[in-house]
Amino acid sequence: MLVRVDEIKRLVSQNSDVQRAMLRLSEDQNTQLHALAERMKKQEEDMAESMRKQDENNWKILSQAKSSFCALLEVKDMLHHVCTAIVDIRGLLLSQATTRSLDPTKGLPLIVEDALGNIIEVPLDLVHSWEVGLPPTAPTSALMNVN
Repeated sequence: MLVRVDEIKRLVSQNSDVQRAMLRLSEDQNTQLHALAERMKKQEEDMAESMRKQDENNWKILSQAKSSFCALLEVKDMLHHVCTAIVDIRGLLLSQATTRSLDPTKGLPLIVEDALGNIIEVPLDLVHSWEVGLPPTAPTSALMNVN
């Protein structure tokens, strides 16, 4: 029976050693899990901060894109108005060109004023050329014999 008691003591001792080893292993694992949890918590906080900053930057970019898009729409509207005005002006000029007289004087008489201030109005029907000089029908020899 003593052998049996010694064997039970030995088994209890071994069991106690195994339990202590398991307790130490469990404590080590617990410490490692706490450290891992702390690192994961820190990473989560860092990721949350990073996402907050990225979200803030995204809103800034979106607001700038919105203002740029609004400016582009205004430019588009202005260009549309300019094109419409150009088409209207073109149409007006084309209608004016067909109804406008080709005569720049519009039938007004030629007004000649001499050095003394005398004014003579000459009807345009009598003007054959705008060249200054002798009339084409007058002979130059006849003009030279005038005394």
